[in-house]
Amino acid sequence: MEPAMTSEQAAKILNAVAKMEARDWIAFGALIVAFITFLIKARVDGRIARHRETIGFLEKKTKDLSAEWKALQTMPPGAEADEAASALFGMLDTVALLIKKRAFDGELIYNYWWKYFYSPLYEPNVSKWIERVRAKDKTTLEHYCNLHNKWRPRIERELGVRPAAPPRQQ
Repeated sequence: MEPAMTSEQAAKILNAVAKMEARDWIAFGALIVAFITFLIKARVDGRIARHRETIGFLEKKTKDLSAEWKALQTMPPGAEADEAASALFGMLDTVALLIKKRAFDGELIYNYWWKYFYSPLYEPNVSKWIERVRAKDKTTLEHYCNLHNKWRPRIERELGVRPAAPPRQQ
């Protein structure tokens, strides 16, 4: 295997750097400043885009999510409830994944939807459904459960109460 750079090539590069004049160093410094500015701007633009996408998603889905959750709470256990729970928690699991992948702003989701990542695991029918689904496949709702575990201490601290522990989700 040949080396990436021979000693002759390295010597040429060092000679070129040594021969650089003040104006060359100024131009090199300007390039570095431009590159750092580009990186900062890209990061800020990404944060703004994530914020906008999250707000757009919340505006579209909040009303539907609330209706789906209320309907699920009143449904008797059965195939229809399983299908409704699967749709609702599948969407919440996707949101949790998008937060993890930094496509959504986690703080905005927390401020609007914290109760959907906390309360359902304390509903007996829902927690039994989640247990049953996760018993078949541990990766099902993995992101949802991870986000619940991450946010639970904060939610309980803000509520000022610590309810009974939900079923273990591992």
